[in-house]
Amino acid sequence: VFLNLMVNGVHAIHAARENGGTLTLSTTSDGKFLHVEIADDGMGIPPDKVAKIFEPFFTTKKSGKGTGLGLAIAKKIIDEHKGRIDVESTPGEGTRFRISLPIQP
Repeated sequence: VFLNLMVNGVHAIHAARENGGTLTLSTTSDGKFLHVEIADDGMGIPPDKVAKIFEPFFTTKKSGKGTGLGLAIAKKIIDEHKGRIDVESTPGEGTRFRISLPIQP
């Protein structure tokens, strides 16, 4: 899950910037959940597409560059662990994913 989000972030950065950008990974805990945030300063996702990114076979990548399964599979894995994934994105500024996993199963 984390690797998929980081690879997507790197792809978004390369699509938006010639000289690289920033991918940030941070963790916190509130005692009940472990929160992992993965953020990039890439191209961002348009608001009309954010609602679809967890659907199987939906991709924002160019034809032939992605299967559209990575985020659908990631969400399924997180759901199976009783967690959640949230996304905030601003076109031209970047995207932040927040995964929250329960500390106690």
